[in-house]
Amino acid sequence: MSGKRVQILLSCFLFLIGSLFILSSQSDITAAVVGVTKIFPGVLYVSGLFLVGSAFVLFAGARTIESIDEHVEDKEHEPGSIDAVSEGHVEGRLRMNLPHKHTNYVVVDSSAVFKRDLNEVLDMLKGDDVYAPQSVIDEIDSDSDRVLKRAVSAETSQDPGYRTAHEEAKSYLERTPKHQLYLTLSPILNARLKGEELSFSRSKISAFQKDMGILLSLAGKGVIPTNKGDMAMLEGAKKYLDNNCKMSDTDVDVLATAMHLAQDNPGSHVTIAAKDTDFKEAIRIIKKDNPSLGKRLAYDDNYR
Repeated sequence: MSGKRVQILLSCFLFLIGSLFILSSQSDITAAVVGVTKIFPGVLYVSGLFLVGSAFVLFAGARTIESIDEHVEDKEHEPGSIDAVSEGHVEGRLRMNLPHKHTNYVVVDSSAVFKRDLNEVLDMLKGDDVYAPQSVIDEIDSDSDRVLKRAVSAETSQDPGYRTAHEEAKSYLERTPKHQLYLTLSPILNARLKGEELSFSRSKISAFQKDMGILLSLAGKGVIPTNKGDMAMLEGAKKYLDNNCKMSDTDVDVLATAMHLAQDNPGSHVTIAAKDTDFKEAIRIIKKDNPSLGKRLAYDDNYR
């Protein structure tokens, strides 16, 4: 019998005895010895209170043990917990949050391959089911290109259902903060660079200044010149928007491939290897709109 069950049974026994003592102390007790009539009920009453109190303490302790046991059991069997993954299945930081029962796929974006030498690319792709859209392969250098071509498991763009995933991926990327910033600022920057005079209300001027502040923070210090005049700053902002915030066809292909793999393989877990936070934001939106799909998608900006 478990310790917590013994505690519960003992607490019930003490509660019963204590209750009987308290009830007995309330009745008139006759005794042959003078003085016992007043003393004996008091002793019964105090003893009863002590036993009932002890019963409550034991019961509360047993419930605490049960709660802790349940919490530990839940944690040990939680699919995403580190404890659920045996040491043999942990391969770098990415593997630490993946239950070993999943089939793991990786979809590679060109940003994950840029600035890596050939050996790093080979190591990155070792032992995984790797997918790379053709648009990604077309963007990278020739040596890595050949590596990725050998690593690609299938032409997912030819699979039934891929086009639907492609349209869905596009709609999610359109809602990411960086693309929204691109849609808001581009028309204004284009008009100013063409020399057009713009008339803004105070609220629109405030909104424009806020968005420019976000863009400068996003780009980092010195990327967009702020000390060379307004036109230089506007040109730098436009260039950064076009290169880093505008949704590209390749971005859509990568997210579509990941979504299609997850949809087509219910037991899978798909990670996008990239250094573009748009994917992270898009997956966050997917998790909110479509939790069953989103829970099987992940983003890793430092894969391997």
